[in-house]
Amino acid sequence: MQATRHYSRAPITEAIIDLKVNFPEGFSVDNLEAIYTLISDHFPFKEPIYTSSFVFQPGPTPKVNANQQQNGFMFRSEDGLRVFQAALSGFTFSQLAPYETWEHFRDEAKHLWEIYNNTCKPL
Repeated sequence: MQATRHYSRAPITEAIIDLKVNFPEGFSVDNLEAIYTLISDHFPFKEPIYTSSFVFQPGPTPKVNANQQQNGFMFRSEDGLRVFQAALSGFTFSQLAPYETWEHFRDEAKHLWEIYNNTCKPL
């Protein structure tokens, strides 16, 4: 078996797998929080993800509307190199350099996707 090689200047700064999904009516961000208990040993840091919008309507009486709502959670590994995002908009897994192998990255993403998919049951 070939030894794992780490490049001092990796050609890719961050590897990302990002999947967009839809959920059934009534699904909420609270349902996503259940994932944490299944991954907290490998991703101990949990942060909320917020989506913000700002609308400006010009006219004689300008209107401004700002909105912020929680869209999901970001889970970080102890070393901060791996990030798993479970959001109402989808699934994202990323790995910063140094990398091991594509197979290792792919297998971890697949494992996390199975947790996300089985827990949240996106359409």
